[in-house]
Amino acid sequence: RGASLFIYNPEQSVVLGSFTEANNLPSGLLATSPVPGEELIVELRLAAGLREEPELKIGAINHDYLNVLKYLPVEGSRFGLSGACHPEMSCESDEMRIANGQAVCRIIIDGTELCSGTMVNNSRNDGRPYFMTASHCLKNEFSHNTVIFTFNYQVPDCDSNIEGSFLETISGSELRAKAGELDLALVEMSSIPPAAYRPYWAGWSRSTTPAAPVYTIHHPQGDVKKISVSNNTVTPSSFYSFTSNSHWHVDRWHEGATESGSSGAGLFDANNRLIGTLSGGSASCTNPVNDYFMRFNKAWSYFSAANKQLAIWLSPDDQSLQAVDGFDYYNSSTLDTSAYSGEFKLLPNPASGLIEIYIPNVSGEGRVSLYSVSGHKAGHVQLSFVNGKAVMNVSAFMPGFYLLKAEIGGRQYVEKIVIKSEL
Repeated sequence: RGASLFIYNPEQSVVLGSFTEANNLPSGLLATSPVPGEELIVELRLAAGLREEPELKIGAINHDYLNVLKYLPVEGSRFGLSGACHPEMSCESDEMRIANGQAVCRIIIDGTELCSGTMVNNSRNDGRPYFMTASHCLKNEFSHNTVIFTFNYQVPDCDSNIEGSFLETISGSELRAKAGELDLALVEMSSIPPAAYRPYWAGWSRSTTPAAPVYTIHHPQGDVKKISVSNNTVTPSSFYSFTSNSHWHVDRWHEGATESGSSGAGLFDANNRLIGTLSGGSASCTNPVNDYFMRFNKAWSYFSAANKQLAIWLSPDDQSLQAVDGFDYYNSSTLDTSAYSGEFKLLPNPASGLIEIYIPNVSGEGRVSLYSVSGHKAGHVQLSFVNGKAVMNVSAFMPGFYLLKAEIGGRQYVEKIVIKSEL
């Protein structure tokens, strides 16, 4: 406690952090997003009077000298090397497809592997940050610890030639289920994405006859978010050496296609529910045919072991459930929207020392957390609310913009706060 870590390039055009004790994971690992350039600076800031000497070890550095991750300008491309046939997700007008797009992340594994995947809801609607991708994206038993989940990496406007930010990230996860025989991987992110990311938890269906059209939202070649659509009905099929009939066959894409980096992307049916994840195929912009997605219904309980199935995680109370709708955690009944109406107040704001937190008509113990705009949990404290008021000291946090989340009485309250330097 009292130590903050920052990582940035010499120009400080990209700054990652702050990382604090709140970012410490059971694995002891902290994976970070790539920083463009040939040099980076790792800065450790220690609070005055810190008694315990922090431990810091740089275990590995990945140098993308071949520009595999497309972080350097590439002649003749926009941001990466994905084909021109892929519609921009930012051009989508259907509200449910847009919502599901907010569940999709680009992921970087072990610093080198690019894939896609989808946040998925569970029957309790409790906001557990479950995330589905392909097991072949997780190369070894420790890969889930190194996953960087990038939210909202897309062009800001339809047909814009402006690259979106890749700094809204979550680092690390816990493995919940993995079955290489099916190409199934289910992980749980190390923290719930903050409200600033506008995350969405996609719904799912175990239907054996999913309705067309179907679509996938993905990051081909690690590029900005795209959407591909097939108007045809998918059919059960076998693929590669995976379990027989464990995949959905998409015979043709009518808009877009898939590429390397699309692996793990979710397949949605006409009811906008997740029905599978991409394992592979031969589709390309020049020949958009024959892709194969692991069947959600096959992976449900094909294996009885909890660490090789979906059922126990996504419907723990009733494993006969056939479908669950999507879930907007920050705009649901579990979030008190009075937080945005002036009834939930932080004073002063901006602040550098003590702040008073006002939540009308509450008393008792509550948990208050701060999240940086880069999505990292900066810390949390337990506070006693008396007649709707509690006092918190924010002087230990680095200056910057944060989201403050208060949890008390089974409800949640979220507000922005600016922490400034003490003069």
